[in-house]
Amino acid sequence: DYSQIELRVLAHIANDENMCAAFRSGQDIHTATASQVFAVPAEEVTSLMRRHAKAVNFGIVYGISEFSLSEDIGVTRWEAKEYIESYLANYRGVKAYMKKVVEDARECGYTETLIEKYIRFRRDDVVVCEGGEDRNGTIMNIIDAIEGEFGCSDEHYIVTHDAVRPFVSSRIINENIDAVIKHGATDTCVSAVDTIVESRDGTLISAIPERRLMYQGQTPQSFRITLLKDLYAALDDEEKKILTDACKICVIKNTPVYIVEGDVSNMKITTVPDYKMAAALLGGVVCD
Repeated sequence: DYSQIELRVLAHIANDENMCAAFRSGQDIHTATASQVFAVPAEEVTSLMRRHAKAVNFGIVYGISEFSLSEDIGVTRWEAKEYIESYLANYRGVKAYMKKVVEDARECGYTETLIEKYIRFRRDDVVVCEGGEDRNGTIMNIIDAIEGEFGCSDEHYIVTHDAVRPFVSSRIINENIDAVIKHGATDTCVSAVDTIVESRDGTLISAIPERRLMYQGQTPQSFRITLLKDLYAALDDEEKKILTDACKICVIKNTPVYIVEGDVSNMKITTVPDYKMAAALLGGVVCD
């Protein structure tokens, strides 16, 4: 972040008159925003007002909700809602740009950057594969489909992700891609914060492993395709029965798996409390 470069780019691509004017005049953009949001002269903006305005400046562009903003800066949701509305009323060019990006994506199926590159989503890019008897069988079916369409070599990789983890970040995905190219197999994990207890009968504790050695597995899990396919083919029936996820294929066959740092927000939604927490993160309405 050099001289609020993200906001300078935003001012340019949104062609927002007020934001451009603030930068051209040499104003501190967070002070200028605080002045507008809180309706006070710039010289009366306090350090707390400026901190709140900074959170607004960077948060709104990335789609922050009133709930998340209120949590970030310690105000009520009503106050956060007022801040967002005041911001968008002052930076009308930004508001129009954000609306147009969504409308263009719906109409065209892609978004454009300043250099007219785009990320396109087309329905015919998505191939539905038949599921296997278990998770790993499904992955093997997917690999067969990839191999049939594109061929397969040591330069082909697969990134597998659990669909009930909708908050995975681009940082985690990108680090998986970088790591799998280098290491051949990766798993996304976070350090365990609770004590992990082992019980063989569900009644008595049989062991308590050292917490500093414990991690909680998430997804994505990523693999060199030829590596995973060969390891899976080498498993016998008893080994396949004890599989939990694709990384265990590597562990059983003594193949190193590199850890990519996950994130607690990359949560798995499988229960009603999970759903309610996810809805809260989105600032949405929770349905019973």
